[in-house]
Amino acid sequence: VQKISIKIDDLEVRSQEGIKYLGVMIDRRLSFRSHVEHATSKALGALNALSAIMRRAGGLSCSRRMLLASVVTSILRYAGPAWVEALSSERKAELNRIHRLTAMRVAGAYRTISLAAVSVITGMIPVGILLDEDRECYASRGVAGIRTEAKRRSLQRWQRDWENDKYGRWTYRLIPNIERWLSRRYGEINPCLVQFLSGNGPFRSYLYRIKRAPSPVCPTCGGDVVESPEHVLFVCPRFDEARAELNAALGGGVRVENVVQRMCESKEAFDIASSCVGRIMERLRVEWREFQRSQAAGGDQQVQG
Repeated sequence: VQKISIKIDDLEVRSQEGIKYLGVMIDRRLSFRSHVEHATSKALGALNALSAIMRRAGGLSCSRRMLLASVVTSILRYAGPAWVEALSSERKAELNRIHRLTAMRVAGAYRTISLAAVSVITGMIPVGILLDEDRECYASRGVAGIRTEAKRRSLQRWQRDWENDKYGRWTYRLIPNIERWLSRRYGEINPCLVQFLSGNGPFRSYLYRIKRAPSPVCPTCGGDVVESPEHVLFVCPRFDEARAELNAALGGGVRVENVVQRMCESKEAFDIASSCVGRIMERLRVEWREFQRSQAAGGDQQVQG
């Protein structure tokens, strides 16, 4: 594209690919590519700064991390109604990338967690849905109750997307109903609970999938029994004691499809379940470290031999 310049007295005005108007980057094609790039860069900078604050503060609850993360979401949503309709799939993917990173920092989750799963676990509605909600509210500004109605539709859309997403299916089995999970009155998530809810933790099935473990098989049960999150919490005899405590706290008959629902029924149930999961995760980590040390020692002996 040819650029021109106009000189008025001693002032030279040059043409540019885009301009910044009221905080929005507007390019000549009205694709808002430069705005999304600017917003995501700014949001990433804010996320890194907030992450440093979280590390220094130490022990911040998930709800407080969510409060800090809302700064990042606000940057991404700024003036959304003006540009959201022009977004390409590539730009939407960039926004989702920042949203996923933010949710990961809130949850303390592994990098392998899916966007769908980490959004549900943290209760952070995907930014694309929020942008469409803002557009709907702007288009119907002045209408009484429009924000409440738009939020209701956003939650319905999120639920449909969750039901149809091909990722995070283990999490979906545990949390099939987003609204029920979000409406719980108590219960802070923590990294151990996130590992169980996502399936991305010290399970041999996961470690094998990311090429860290030589086999997905349970070291206790053997055979072809895979050490999955479901096997660990509901079947493996190593954790009979924790399982008995969990069943006692949640009323017995605990299984994949009802464990989260029951633990959300009271603060005591949530705390006991979270504690049981935490002890199980810690034992799995200890066993995995011992396995790694034994493997390393065996390798050293072979070299010496």
